[in-house]
Amino acid sequence: MTEEMTEKPALRLMNSPEFDHFVSHAIKDYAADKVQAGSWLADEAMKKSEESFNSLLPQGINSPDNYLYSIIYQKQKIGILWMAKLKDQPDTIFIYDFAIDEAFQNQGFGSRALVLADEEARKLSFKHIALHVFGRNARALHVYRKSGYGITDINMQKDL
Repeated sequence: MTEEMTEKPALRLMNSPEFDHFVSHAIKDYAADKVQAGSWLADEAMKKSEESFNSLLPQGINSPDNYLYSIIYQKQKIGILWMAKLKDQPDTIFIYDFAIDEAFQNQGFGSRALVLADEEARKLSFKHIALHVFGRNARALHVYRKSGYGITDINMQKDL
């Protein structure tokens, strides 16, 4: 974090307009990530992404066992964090989405926000916190490793 940082970032539950903005962008981003990873075809990606979000967040912002936060620094929203209880591992919370706005990257906000995620998960009585990261996302891999995350399994692919 920068020396001039006078206060720490904080988590605040998303409000409805923030949620709507988050979902509209997240669906597009997830579709693009899946296409780039080679998991989905471009012509079906948006539909699959929408289906995925509708399944994970059936009641929108009020979906049970989902925790949707805005990351706030000096009264400004600088990122988002979406965590949810895993149905098949009830003592584990999963980070479905985490992002720091580009203007605030490489300043320690991502690492600090992950500490806040840990603290929030403990308050919610979870014993484990997990996430997925696309293999090509070197910046995210670095932040997660620095924050104590270890690899649990690896999918690999090569182009022919």
